[in-house]
Amino acid sequence: MDTYIVRQPILDQKMHAAAYELVYQQDSSALYNQQDARVAEALLSFFNQIGDGNDLLEGRDAFITFTPNLLLQNSPSVFDPKHVIVQIEESVLIHPTTKEMLSNLKKDGFRLALVSFDFNRRYLDILPCVDYMKVDLSGPDKADLKTILSIAAEFGKKTIAYNVNTPEALATAAELGFDYVQGLSVADMVSTKSCKMEHLRSNLFRLIVAITREEPDFEEITQYVSLDVTLTYSLIKMVNSAYFALPNQVKDVKQALAILGIRQLRQWVYLISFSTEDGLSNE
Repeated sequence: MDTYIVRQPILDQKMHAAAYELVYQQDSSALYNQQDARVAEALLSFFNQIGDGNDLLEGRDAFITFTPNLLLQNSPSVFDPKHVIVQIEESVLIHPTTKEMLSNLKKDGFRLALVSFDFNRRYLDILPCVDYMKVDLSGPDKADLKTILSIAAEFGKKTIAYNVNTPEALATAAELGFDYVQGLSVADMVSTKSCKMEHLRSNLFRLIVAITREEPDFEEITQYVSLDVTLTYSLIKMVNSAYFALPNQVKDVKQALAILGIRQLRQWVYLISFSTEDGLSNE
């Protein structure tokens, strides 16, 4: 099946694009709460789509949703926290280690966006960690919206109205004073088809073993990455992306690994291991 990366603008009160949300799609249907493999594949494809004059985000921040399993693996750390806002959905909030995961993300410098705020303890408990509250304008009435905005103001949170898909919804968002709006009534989504990257099973196994050692050997890691042309391409493409903002293009695997560092390297490899249904692709 084809995989798409969809970019949906998030506009400020002056109707200027302030950020973009990456929406993962498969055959044009939403992939939220689907398998980790599909989300991991889309995230890897995102790195292969930016740079070389093809910056999907046009230098703006990205709102990205991770599955609970990807959050447990600390997958956001492969991204630059200055440019990424991690979206938190209900599937994450019901996880027993939610508070610890969110606390670690905040320590790493990430901003958090809480999607579809509800009046229950799970949501209220994590509000101190949250920077943005995203509110669905296709559901609540104005009284509920005013209450949510009041809570956001009390806690000092920015508000984003999403599913603003009608002129009436846009008028409501403007009347109530949301900081940002998102939806088909304010800006169309743009789809970019991405190609699945195949990796050699045996080589990727060796790479996983190498990066999980207590004292990883960069020469060994360099060798395993260099043996797989897809890994080499993906690594160099990612390091040369706008997220690293290097003054000069990197063309060497060893140099790319040195820039990435062992922590981000591990998360990149973990994403690759998630990116096929059985964990690793066949040779």
